[in-house]
Amino acid sequence: TQALGFDRAALMDLPATTIRTSTIWTDGVHEFTGVALSDLVDLLEVDGGTLLATAINDYTVEIPVSDAVEGGPIIAYQMDGAEM
Repeated sequence: TQALGFDRAALMDLPATTIRTSTIWTDGVHEFTGVALSDLVDLLEVDGGTLLATAINDYTVEIPVSDAVEGGPIIAYQMDGAEM
């Protein structure tokens, strides 16, 4: 197991992806900008297993590397143009 950290600046240096979607935590459709999980997995040269992601508010989630597909989840740092 190897731990790597990406702060906001490091994430913002990577290619950005923007999606419009609704979530269970917000009302309506919102625009989210961030790094495609597939791009991050490619950068890290991860080919299987599980990623453990921890947000700045200490929310932690396990993400199967198999979820890192084209058009899949992003690691968002903006919602509707505002920093998250």
